[in-house]
Amino acid sequence: MTENGPPPSPTPPPPGWYDDPWGESPKRWWDGTEWTHHRSDAGPVPTGPPGPAPAASLDAERSSARWARGLMPWGGVALAAWAVTSALLFQEMGDTFREAVDAGDVSGVSGGNPTVSLISNVASMLLLAVGIVFLIWFYRALTVAAESGLPAKRGPGLGVAGFLIPIVSFWWPYRSMVDAMPAGHPAQPLILRWWLLYIAMGLLTTGVIFAALYSTAVMWVLAIADVGVSLAAAFAARDVIDAVTAAHTTMRGENPS
Repeated sequence: MTENGPPPSPTPPPPGWYDDPWGESPKRWWDGTEWTHHRSDAGPVPTGPPGPAPAASLDAERSSARWARGLMPWGGVALAAWAVTSALLFQEMGDTFREAVDAGDVSGVSGGNPTVSLISNVASMLLLAVGIVFLIWFYRALTVAAESGLPAKRGPGLGVAGFLIPIVSFWWPYRSMVDAMPAGHPAQPLILRWWLLYIAMGLLTTGVIFAALYSTAVMWVLAIADVGVSLAAAFAARDVIDAVTAAHTTMRGENPS
């Protein structure tokens, strides 16, 4: 075991435990090409290469994967319902507000149709629940990938946070999911397909709501497209969950089925 960090040299040092260049732990595993997420905790420094992710981590990922994949289609339905009902509410409120302005009295502007409001609220709560379950699986999948030695630029926490940070949310989650798969894995194109559908879904949902204020025809065209893309994104996410979980199971030498 080498005690000091890899010395500067034209030739990369051999795989081994070296001083953590970021100071997050006493030692970090260098795989001969780049730093990995394998770190030594306080205590004796390991003497051998890191092994596969602990069985408990993989079991946690598979457990959350079952919940996430089962709820994904419902998430697609919930998002589509929320987009349409929100558009209807915006449209009604906009029309009511304009009429009130023309009449010179905006005190009676209401919040929209109660039934549509109820459906929108139920859809938003279901969407939130599905999103939380998906993020739990996402975090556990990134954790298993890190513990298995797959290189990644961000840890599991930042990978999940990427969904919530403006601007980087267009890239970080996708990149984190790619890093959670072995390089060159045949299922990696599924991740790109899911991500493109996810981005398109978000843009269409925003378009539906804004169109409701200006054009009913455009609103319905975008709403119909949004329903189709939302469902396609939900099923693509389910395929990604299956592929990533199966890849991690195989990496541990177990049968993914």
